[in-house]
Amino acid sequence: MSNIAQWEEAEVKRSSAEASHVDLNSLRINNTQRYMNPLESTPYPLEYCCCLLGDVRGKTVLDLGCGTGENTLILSLRGATVHSLDISQELVDLAKKRLEINNASAANVHFMVGSAHEIDLPDESVDVVFWHSDLASLGSKSRVEGSFPDSEEGWTCDLPGARTRFGGDSFCPRVDTLHRS
Repeated sequence: MSNIAQWEEAEVKRSSAEASHVDLNSLRINNTQRYMNPLESTPYPLEYCCCLLGDVRGKTVLDLGCGTGENTLILSLRGATVHSLDISQELVDLAKKRLEINNASAANVHFMVGSAHEIDLPDESVDVVFWHSDLASLGSKSRVEGSFPDSEEGWTCDLPGARTRFGGDSFCPRVDTLHRS
């Protein structure tokens, strides 16, 4: 079994355990409005990510590593069509439940269970790749190509055809514009 397969197997088990401990009441977001047009000066990481991301109305966004769907909900409410991907069926089920609990339509959300190493989306089908977590464990051979240079830039990604890549951990969100060749 490859290192990637071993890691993914362990991650599926870890995610399943995580999902089993989620209180469904924690899936409610009481004030989604704060993510619609947040100020650049906000001290809250996800609000800041939304500020940097800008207007996503009419754009197609890949929420990479969607977990319990917090980003999926917010991106959807902000008008994006969202491909919400996680390796864990249990976490994807919670992401679906989050939309339901928050009375949000899933009409513009496509949930996917799978590996970042084999994303089932055609090239040129995504405008924005979004993640807001630590994906360093993906390694450098994911479908969303990544690298881990020994620099301040950290992990970067580029799904072929995506015009923007966006992400980082809670302390280091960033947005980069990609140039098509």
